Amino acid sequence: MSVATDIPTNAGFENGYSEDIIDVVENIKRLAETGIAGFSIEDFSHEHRQLYDFSEAIERVQVAVETVAELGVPLVLGARAENSLRGLMA
Repeated sequence: MSVATDIPTNAGFENGYSEDIIDVVENIKRLAETGIAGFSIEDFSHEHRQLYDFSEAIERVQVAVETVAELGVPLVLGARAENSLRGLMA
């Protein structure tokens, strides 16, 4: 639980706040230290203003899953697909 509230809180974690996958891992670790209940990772690069290609999007989610598992703390992880929001329907 967070020190600010005992209400479980979830974070929209954008793309992990980095294009670099190593930084995403470190950012997830820092996020977990806050006592957050869960977070989501999306498949959109804010830096490049486009969706990640499918394999990179999968890799980013997989790394997030592995990081959460290694931390051993209960976190809800959501993988958010931005294509509908960004008007990129297949």
